[in-house]
Formats: sequence, C-alpha cells, structure tokens
Amino acid sequence: MIEYIIGKVIDLNQQQIVIENNKQGFVYNLIKPINIEKNKLENLKLFTCEITNEFINECYACENKEIRDWFKSLLQIKTVGPKTALLILNILELDELKTIVRNNDLDSLLKIKGVGSFTAKIIISELNKIYFAKKMTLRQEKVITSLIKLGFKSKDIYQALQEIDSNCDLETMTKLTLERVSNNAITRL
Repeated sequence: MIEYIIGKVIDLNQQQIVIENNKQGFVYNLIKPINIEKNKLENLKLFTCEITNEFINECYACENKEIRDWFKSLLQIKTVGPKTALLILNILELDELKTIVRNNDLDSLLKIKGVGSFTAKIIISELNKIYFAKKMTLRQEKVITSLIKLGFKSKDIYQALQEIDSNCDLETMTKLTLERVSNNAITRL
C-alpha cells in the first residue's frame, strides 16, 4: 500500500484528483474536498488509502494524514463503507467527530442522514477503542440499549455509566444508571 504520493495536479474536482508522478497518472477519490494554491500544483503531497475487496477497488486521498487515518478507522467498522465514512468526514470536522466519539454523543452522530442507531453505536464504540482506549462491557452495552429504547439520551447514559462500577451485576448497573440519568434530566428542568 502507498502511504502518500507527491506529484503534479493534472485534474481536480470536488470528488476526485488526478496526480502525475513518474510519468504515470493516479486517480484518487478525495476524502475531503481540497483547495490548492497555484504554487502547490506542481508538488502536492496526498496521504492515500486503497480499498480492495470483491465489490470495489478504489483509491482515496487527503492532504491531512490524521483525517486519512480516521477514514481508514471508519472503514474497519463492518457496517461502515466508503460512502458512509466520506459522509461523516465531510459533514463533521475532525475535531467535532473526536468530541462526539469521546463524549459518546450518539445523538449528534444520528443527525447525519444515512447513519442509523446501530451503526452510530458501533462507530462510537469502535473509535473509542481505537483512539481513546474505552471499552464497554457486555452489561454496559445492554444497559445502553435498554435505556435508549426507553427514550433516554445516549450521551446522558454514557456519562452516567462512567460513574458506575463496570463489575456490578446488570440489574444494579441498570438501576444506578437510570437513577443518574433521571436525576440529570430533572436538574436540567
């Protein structure tokens, strides 16, 4: 796999770029649209990502290595394909996405058209494991799912769970989380 490419910009639009390097033209789908100053047209550096499976064989590129890395991390999630990853990274700035993941803000992720609750939960869970070393136990996942079904906000549930011992039994964990989430809802009124 190619980590990055440096070359001359031959063609550019909002979705794709063609880079010439060693007398060869390389086509990349853009992870984020880029605006290039004229002095950078000859020597542009792009960080790349190749997706190859039985359905697609495409190359993606971005000027920012960290954005490219988050794109690759999103693609590691089974329910997220290139279109969903591009959608998320084009609607949200990277710092916004980091905040959403760090704060377990499921509701903000659900505002993106095309991202359902199942996918949003997996995105937050997996990216937390990768970037923030947060892992949910099976009991915590059950509590989250149950309380979301009851209409509580995921952000409040995740915050309450952080205050509760992850080793307690499911019934106790649910009860304590429900108490904290309810108290927080009452104090906001």
